[in-house]
Amino acid sequence: GGVNLFEGRVVETRADGLAIDCAELDQCLVVAGAGVAIGSAVAIAVRPERIELSAAPSARPNCLSATVTDVSYRGEASSVNLALANGRRVRVTLPNLGRTGGPRLVPGAALWLGWAPEAGVLLTS
Repeated sequence: GGVNLFEGRVVETRADGLAIDCAELDQCLVVAGAGVAIGSAVAIAVRPERIELSAAPSARPNCLSATVTDVSYRGEASSVNLALANGRRVRVTLPNLGRTGGPRLVPGAALWLGWAPEAGVLLTS
């Protein structure tokens, strides 16, 4: 399977991890981790199944607005491709079992994607 990569520089050490300034997103993301110097170039890898979708912004520190571009149903799961405001593509995988009351997954739908700091993996060079 694929992974969503977000590159940036460490700007702050927080109680819940490291704040990463992602210039392409024009915002900071938070990833669990420590021991990386401020200013270090890093990347955050987030598996598609670790990202949640919602109709409204979540309280999670990692929250991005996006638009659904297409949805592929694969039996046990749906693969949702989204475009961020800057055009960047993100893939999210959602289980199909008992999924009710969630956001409508149709092309053009404006949604929010979010994940917990521990859902990402900190990659250093």
